[in-house]
Amino acid sequence: MSPRPAIFLDANAGVPLTPEGRAELLVHLDRPFEVLANPSSIHLAGRNTRREVELARLDVARSLGIDSPQRSREIIFTSSGTSANGAILSRLLESRASAPRRWLVGTADHASVRDWIPIARARGIEVVELPVDAAGLINESEFRAALATGAALLSLLWVNNETGVIQPLERLCSLARGAGVPIHVDAAQAWGKLPITIDAIGADWMTLSGHKIGALSGVGVLHARKLETVQGFLPGSQERGVFGGTENVLGILSLGAAARRVAQRLAGLSLLAQSRDTLESEVLARIPGARIHGSEAERVSNT
Repeated sequence: MSPRPAIFLDANAGVPLTPEGRAELLVHLDRPFEVLANPSSIHLAGRNTRREVELARLDVARSLGIDSPQRSREIIFTSSGTSANGAILSRLLESRASAPRRWLVGTADHASVRDWIPIARARGIEVVELPVDAAGLINESEFRAALATGAALLSLLWVNNETGVIQPLERLCSLARGAGVPIHVDAAQAWGKLPITIDAIGADWMTLSGHKIGALSGVGVLHARKLETVQGFLPGSQERGVFGGTENVLGILSLGAAARRVAQRLAGLSLLAQSRDTLESEVLARIPGARIHGSEAERVSNT
């Protein structure tokens, strides 16, 4: 008796490697000395690898609404979304006499951000935790009040990784910009599920995770408008001096392939939402007392 095929329902934690990504990796693995050399090396194989890394960087930039090869330099490859968050928080929560020593962060934000709260407080930084309502949305009146007293940094989770609830990001960012508060957006769960145009959002820093869109695990993305604000997080010459160490070439190539499929993913979201709604209606009908967290708010289609 053959086993039943598996049904994978953990795509918020990690999407399986895309067929296109797998095919691209196999091509490169078949000629490893041509493409998979150290991209910092100056010999031919190293230069070929560097070219492939930069093409992947451009693919990622385009998936985020950046179509300029020059501006693709704003994209920094890291080892994960968590390390991308760390690059921002470790640098921007340092003591700075010129900035209010306050950090605004949501009570429902991801652990990779909230784990920095005790560290920030140990550094003497006031942490203001922004409450959310029953749907998981940030309370706007308290948000405005927190902005009014200034802050060195605001961290916003665009899409909640547990409920799929979408924060009204453009509105919140507009309010923060009006108050002169620098903005960090964790967009890991939004990538491939919502259209992203970085310039329209206007955040100073955005972090993303490759395995959320079908790349290999172990590669993340940091977008920084001003690289000097995060340089030196992991000392080294790689990744514009932000994230040192030899790049994860296979992870980056798989990420470029996955980024090229983002538009295709977005096109299938309405069908996915129908499947989500059918599943939820069956759960509610069959399990007395069940309820769907966040169902009263706008959510991404896969959650």
